[in-house]
Amino acid sequence: MLSLNALAQRCAAHLGGKGGRRLLVPRWPAARSALTGRTFAALAPSRRGTFPVTGSSRTFPRWVSSATEGEVAAPVELEVVVSDPLRQGLVDKWPKFLADLQAGGHFNMPESEEAPEKLEERAEIKKNCLEFARARSDILFSLSADSIRPLTKFTAFEPNKKLNAALRRLDAQFVQGVPLTVGDGGEANFQDVLRVVMEMSYAPAGHLAGIPDEAVQAAVDILPELLKVANAGVDEAAKAKADAATAIRTEGLGRRREREERKQNAQPGDWECPSCGGINF
Repeated sequence: MLSLNALAQRCAAHLGGKGGRRLLVPRWPAARSALTGRTFAALAPSRRGTFPVTGSSRTFPRWVSSATEGEVAAPVELEVVVSDPLRQGLVDKWPKFLADLQAGGHFNMPESEEAPEKLEERAEIKKNCLEFARARSDILFSLSADSIRPLTKFTAFEPNKKLNAALRRLDAQFVQGVPLTVGDGGEANFQDVLRVVMEMSYAPAGHLAGIPDEAVQAAVDILPELLKVANAGVDEAAKAKADAATAIRTEGLGRRREREERKQNAQPGDWECPSCGGINF
């Protein structure tokens, strides 16, 4: 009997097609196996593996069953995901974008690999990306709203509060046309844009396949634009706008902290102003 991995490789050899690459990725099984009655909580990722397809590779979780000897291992359903040129282009261009940022002195790549797959290496990349975005907050105001707006159609693959907050700020400011108040999240910033593009580039193939084409195309198109603006140096007019937005947010956060402190010092019977939060105003 063929192992799951051997079956996946054999299927991949027969599933090539024009206009894209086909990847086999495990779909999460049902809650309980009909063969063994065992719950699938026993299924756990044994390791990360790359699945080569016509010269390219994508990372997918390789699942194994913990069924003991003599038991029938629970079947894992394989889902065929077509990696089309547009989405594969984003996956391929993201590490090149990082390398170009590093060459321009804007970013520090982990030393191990050009396109790291280990979670700790990816976490380091995210940290360095966001540090770059904080240092170059002016870049947001050098981008067109049309290049940012389609990015808001991306959705998180798994619960991600920071990504969801970034999407809310971008949607409010560039789609709805009304930035969020400081208490509700504040104005959008360059970190939000870079976070969305970064998370889209790292999204699993199966999830990325369901993202609208215009969102993926926007991420592909914005990468060279970001690099061009970064290499051009700081635009003083854009920096002034970024500094003003930061000042408003900082002032708003300061007032919120003051209100929280006043509430902590309030005594029974004190009255709080609903508009400014003042105690016994």
